[in-house]
Amino acid sequence: MSTLPAAPASGSRYSIVCLSKFHRHGPGQRREDGLAPYQVVLRYGHEQAAEYLAAHGVDTTATSLDRFLAACGAGDGATAAWLHRAHPDLLTRLSTTDAGLVFLLAEQGRVEALTVLPDRGFPVDFPGSDGETPLHVAAWHGQRAVVEALLVRGAALEVVERQFGCTLLGWAAHGCDS
Repeated sequence: MSTLPAAPASGSRYSIVCLSKFHRHGPGQRREDGLAPYQVVLRYGHEQAAEYLAAHGVDTTATSLDRFLAACGAGDGATAAWLHRAHPDLLTRLSTTDAGLVFLLAEQGRVEALTVLPDRGFPVDFPGSDGETPLHVAAWHGQRAVVEALLVRGAALEVVERQFGCTLLGWAAHGCDS
């Protein structure tokens, strides 16, 4: 069995989890929601991990939703726009897990991805389980460029989440050092 490749620079922990499961359980391993490792790393925009899995014989079947999320995750607005025009129902097919990707992207500071998703109609104020928004998460993690990109796209400043009763300013003050 070969060794794991170097992790992609951005968001590597999810790619590493998928790759380690692949190495431990083989190419047929799927998550509880039925997604294969290739689909997962593709959806998170981790091209290096997807290439690695493909080179090691995993099923590389990808749905239009997989390809759309991959384009968004990679910040490829042109491909995302093309797929969205070809499949206008893409956003209605997002599962809760798929929609939650936006919070991971905000945490990781993936501003390119967080400009493509809202430009395709994904709500910038998408609420998490406690009413937090991607703006809250970006502020907590000190992701200034993401905060700016979301505000330009109409994210609301005054959304109060339910866990701590704070707006994004409260999250920024407690979460980050910058």
